[in-house]
Amino acid sequence: MGNFSYYNLRTAFISAIAIPLSLISAILVLLELEINLNIMVLGGLAIALGEVVDDAIIDTENIFRRLRENQLLAIPLPTHKIVYAASMEVRSSVVYASFIVALVFVPLLTLDGVAGRLFAPLGYSYILAILMSLVVALTLTPALCYVLLKKNMQFDSTPPVIAYLNPLYSRLLKFISVHFKLIIIACLIISLLAAMRFTTLGHKFLPELREGHYIVHTTSIPGTSLQESIRQGIQITEQFNKIPQIESVSQWADTYGSHYSEYEVRLKPLSGAEQQQVLQSIRKILMRGVAIFAKACFGHPSPSKRQKLNATANAFGASDVLRTCHFATTIVNSVLAS
Repeated sequence: MGNFSYYNLRTAFISAIAIPLSLISAILVLLELEINLNIMVLGGLAIALGEVVDDAIIDTENIFRRLRENQLLAIPLPTHKIVYAASMEVRSSVVYASFIVALVFVPLLTLDGVAGRLFAPLGYSYILAILMSLVVALTLTPALCYVLLKKNMQFDSTPPVIAYLNPLYSRLLKFISVHFKLIIIACLIISLLAAMRFTTLGHKFLPELREGHYIVHTTSIPGTSLQESIRQGIQITEQFNKIPQIESVSQWADTYGSHYSEYEVRLKPLSGAEQQQVLQSIRKILMRGVAIFAKACFGHPSPSKRQKLNATANAFGASDVLRTCHFATTIVNSVLAS
């Protein structure tokens, strides 16, 4: 904490009290908005933990510095005037800094879908914690400084930590002032490289999950009996079990009709790349099955079977059974959900 550099427990206490007050205030507002305290809300508060104290530190340190300077005057001014003037001196900086930091998390509130439901509570809790810390810094911090720093204060000379850092910082500023053109060019180059790299980043806010299993959906011609679906399921299961990385395969038949089945394919412990290879192998098996189905059914179907196939093809977006490529491709795209 910044105020420990002054070796003063009172200023450290004033700054530290802003942490629980800001977080508790943010929690009360969240509960009032009917937002429950879930793991994402607590995560947002944890992220803000290191920043809610910044406003109080800035205000407290400036007041402490002005009180020390006032003590050195021949005729010191009243403490309340010094506290008021020092607090107003950094007021605009504190307000602007808090709003800028809070605005960083505003894009989280614009996300939709699963990402929006997942990360919006984190953004709300973080922004509220920052705003509550601003309220504490503007109201309670100056009052505590006036109460705790006005009496029996020993304003020593420059603290040891500050005395050690000041010469180093002075040399750094001199170096920057001498080589400012080189530093500006280096910053521009780094910013340009970062912008170029940003264009190559992925656009998915949530990565694809690798949970160690897949759910396969298959459907045959409406009206297919349950026994036939089970028989087909046994054949599909045998094909899946030939993949060595698969641990087990389970079939659920007649979930949405006797012609519909689901398969849970559980994998052995694998890396992400190996799971992707298994997925490709499953797709190849399904592609071969659809190709065989299309060849057998669309070769020389009877009039009654042709009528059923026309209805099924229309359901998948094909206008005629002879458009087998479109029909088969549509089935392949719909049978596997991972």
